[in-house]
Amino acid sequence: MRRLRIERLTRQAYDQGALLTYEDLALLLPTSPATVKRDVFFLRKDGKFIMTRGTKLDMGPGLSHKSIILDLYFKGYSFTDIELKTNHSETSVKRYLADFIQVATLYKQNFSQQQIHLIAQKSDRFVREYIQLYDIYYKLDNKRLIELISPEPADEDAKKNPAFLPAKEVEIMSKALTKEQIQLKKFRRLSDKSFEQHLHYCFLNNYGYDKGEVTAKAIINDILQLIDHFFPVSSIDDDLHHNNYGQLAWMAVPVDEFPQRSKSIAKTRLKPVVLSFINDEDISHIAHGFDSKSLRKNRLTRWVDQAFDQGALLTQLDLAVLLGVCDSVVSQYVQEIQTDGHLLPTLGNIHDLSGVIP
Repeated sequence: MRRLRIERLTRQAYDQGALLTYEDLALLLPTSPATVKRDVFFLRKDGKFIMTRGTKLDMGPGLSHKSIILDLYFKGYSFTDIELKTNHSETSVKRYLADFIQVATLYKQNFSQQQIHLIAQKSDRFVREYIQLYDIYYKLDNKRLIELISPEPADEDAKKNPAFLPAKEVEIMSKALTKEQIQLKKFRRLSDKSFEQHLHYCFLNNYGYDKGEVTAKAIINDILQLIDHFFPVSSIDDDLHHNNYGQLAWMAVPVDEFPQRSKSIAKTRLKPVVLSFINDEDISHIAHGFDSKSLRKNRLTRWVDQAFDQGALLTQLDLAVLLGVCDSVVSQYVQEIQTDGHLLPTLGNIHDLSGVIP
């Protein structure tokens, strides 16, 4: 689980134009920086691209990860396979392809490498690598390369689109609008960009929904209310604000939702709570030596107390997932904390379900 999280967190940070350090990952997991470094080593050994700040600075003059991804694409790998092999999102892969197309098109038009560097605003290294890839796969008559660089011309149906018509014909087809009609058109263009309208379009056009617009709108309203429910405004410290840095929303069982025999979690009422996943105390923990166990126990205590203060209860399974450990480890932590005199208001404790807590 820890290595999967390292893959996901580093990819998400990289896709947003940032790099995480080993210390960042150690706080998020939580574990020691040395363990993170070891995990990154084994992930890279398995062929995964784990882009941390340390990895980026340590990269030598070898082939860049962008060129490796493009090489996989030209070898016939699907976007899904490339994502799995390189730990990159489909959006990133498509962005690299777009950059390659720009460089390759300019190169095909006999622009020099220096000119391509200036026009495309890409480093000399990337321009050189992209040109090398182009030369290699062009000589092999690579089908994917040809489709990228020389797309098929539009068919007759596509040419009927107004975008292909001469300006004079477009002008004839268009009728003059009044000022009020223009303003109304602008209003509709802006209002129709709402998330609600997008859901409405998807229901009627993408999902095969055939129960009519009225029912679709009622369902969409319920969906929007659920979104507000699952992505709440925090009320920690009686001060309403959106989730801050280091906080996360989690669904927990309300204190007044009492258990019943054979009552599954799917039939249980839930309530969103906001937990401080990382706070200043966690960060200052590094200054006194990185003790993963004490950091986890501190977080466990904080999360359980915060949930209880908001009228909800966390389970030991919740805590296991949040900490990235198995539930038996959480059970051990709970017993140790309570032995030290701190009673933890977990679901099993308050509702007396688990039988683990003495």
